[in-house]
Amino acid sequence: MKNTQQSKLVLIIGFFCCLFLVSCHKQSKSETETTVGDFKVPETIPLQFTDPEPFEWETITNDTLTTPVFYDLNVDALPSKPFEFNEFKPLETPMKEYDLDWENFPVEKLKLDSASFTVTKSTIKKPTITKMKPPANMAGTNVNLLQLSTNEGLPSNDITSFLETEDGGIWIGSSMNNTPLTYYDGENALVYDYPGVYKMTFDQQGKLWLVSPGPNLLTVLDFINNTAYTITKTASFIPFDILCDHTGTLYIISDSEGIYKMDSEMKSLQKISNIGRNKPFKLFEDSKDNLWLGFIDGLAVLNKERTEIKTISIIANLEINSVVYEFKEDAQNGIWLSYPYPNPDTKTTPSILRIALDKNKVSVLGEENGYTIKGDNMEFDSDDNLWIFGPREAYILSANRNASKKIKLNAKREESLKIPTPLKRKDGSLWIASTDNGVIIANEFTLQTEYFDTTRGLIDDQVWEIEEDSKGELWLGTAAGINIIDLNKNTIKT
Repeated sequence: MKNTQQSKLVLIIGFFCCLFLVSCHKQSKSETETTVGDFKVPETIPLQFTDPEPFEWETITNDTLTTPVFYDLNVDALPSKPFEFNEFKPLETPMKEYDLDWENFPVEKLKLDSASFTVTKSTIKKPTITKMKPPANMAGTNVNLLQLSTNEGLPSNDITSFLETEDGGIWIGSSMNNTPLTYYDGENALVYDYPGVYKMTFDQQGKLWLVSPGPNLLTVLDFINNTAYTITKTASFIPFDILCDHTGTLYIISDSEGIYKMDSEMKSLQKISNIGRNKPFKLFEDSKDNLWLGFIDGLAVLNKERTEIKTISIIANLEINSVVYEFKEDAQNGIWLSYPYPNPDTKTTPSILRIALDKNKVSVLGEENGYTIKGDNMEFDSDDNLWIFGPREAYILSANRNASKKIKLNAKREESLKIPTPLKRKDGSLWIASTDNGVIIANEFTLQTEYFDTTRGLIDDQVWEIEEDSKGELWLGTAAGINIIDLNKNTIKT
């Protein structure tokens, strides 16, 4: 009897458990609710207004209104100041063109001497990872510039070099011996303890070569095999620039010892022994595979086969006896040279040269054209404008080479033994290295926008409304009054 009662109890409990489970899986649904797949169809509810309520108009007699007061306003008589947008303006005179007798410059066979060196191996140091903030607006300029600095997560504001990877990541180096190498992927900064990276390049196997003149080192990072190679030569070997040419050979400048070449497997080091110039300064390979060599006191070119060296002494009546600072190639295969510090004895001014080897012509941008800055580094933007960078500004030569404009960068680019080098990225943006404000970024909107404030003549920085009148003048309503801008007369009134 007892067992029978227990069995009934178990059945009853089981029955209620089943009901509970079924009820938990049952989905409630309103009468008007309809679903399509996983989405509910919106329910239409009729719009209803309240019943109208009566109201009465209030009648105001004319004698209760204040009589308006009229004042004479002669807008044309208002005091005005000069005002104009920073647009491209024609050069003061067109760039002059000169003949170039390229074939008659002296040529000699290239001579190479073997050099000893040592290579040590280790594993690549592990990076520390910092979450980066997005680039911020650059303060103190009148154009659309962005900034990536310590405020956004970089380890230093002193930047010297960039190198872009195939997937759009950026290696960022600094000449400071206490500033590490940084890899920026757009969201994070991976900071590697390889400080003082002045220049860098990839070889054809994808290894990253780092030039560090402070500790007199060449470092090669092989990420595939997690191996770091350290190359040392002598105490006086100060690596300064590096380039991987079309054959996969690495060319290395030593500030004190000359120009060397090394294979990517680090088995052989050779020195060019018959350059005949003082300290080398810059390396550049053009689209025809010629290797251009800039020196503190001149210019030379190695041919495509690397068998001959040509010494360039005079271009466009200009004796090349000072530092050739930078090389760039335009879309028409013209080679641009910056010559910012001519020898004082020559009584010439800073200039930019364009060499057209296919036409044996040289064009010169100089003081008579309105070019007055000491421009060193150069870079082309996506519209083929040439950006020439001075100490704190950029001089921009238009794509048709007949107009220019200048913009303030609000960043220091010139400092002893530091050469901040810009980079044109695959997305077309320009990354501009500075020694005090990190990375300055110019994009497709930089030259199409301009900011103006009280420093340009506005009565107040808070502009609340803008209207254009029938004469084309712009009326700006500010917190402190009205400004009127006449773009035809280039004036601003208050």
